[in-house]
Amino acid sequence: TDLENAISSRKVSEDIYSTLRNYYSEHLFLGRDFYALADSAFTDSIVSGKDLLAENGYSDSMKILLAVRDGEFLPCKETDTRSLVPGYDGSYPGDNHLYIFLPMHYMKESFGYLVFCDSMDMINDRSMYSWMSRLNQNIEKFRQSKRLELLNSKLNELYTKDSLTDLFNRFGIDMNAIPLYKELCAREERCIVLFADINRMKQINDRYGHLQG
Repeated sequence: TDLENAISSRKVSEDIYSTLRNYYSEHLFLGRDFYALADSAFTDSIVSGKDLLAENGYSDSMKILLAVRDGEFLPCKETDTRSLVPGYDGSYPGDNHLYIFLPMHYMKESFGYLVFCDSMDMINDRSMYSWMSRLNQNIEKFRQSKRLELLNSKLNELYTKDSLTDLFNRFGIDMNAIPLYKELCAREERCIVLFADINRMKQINDRYGHLQG
């Protein structure tokens, strides 16, 4: 789907916010208002790898992914979770309105929630459930993809760097210095290669420890 392709192509977690806003600016719902709010811990969960369990409720603040009121887009910022509906002050005159709250979740993890106002058509034709299911799956795919990228990056750093000095090891040289050298040669540019060696390094390490060495 267009939404799946748009989300999966994002490089960093913050990009998903702008992606959703851009997508839904062209795919508005039939109801009066629509709000999508993500738990402020959503981005942190990508880096930490922790599950987003809502056993104790959401975080104190929510990130507004998308907010439409009376056909107008509201600023996307953080809002107090206790307000439930961003900017709502009970000022709608006239008839009563139906607000539907649905969780953004995957399995037992909760990312946030959506708010639909007067969206009876999506209830009657049962499209709301299928739409929610696709959105939840796409957000979880994005999160798992970013987690995998971070893990691969950490593994690559462990593979190419010396843990004691944080300098590139032999594999790091093969992956970084040699390609750079070949590129400079192809452009006929000069470069300097410096070799440094310390005599009796083992004696220093044995006497003063590897940290001092």
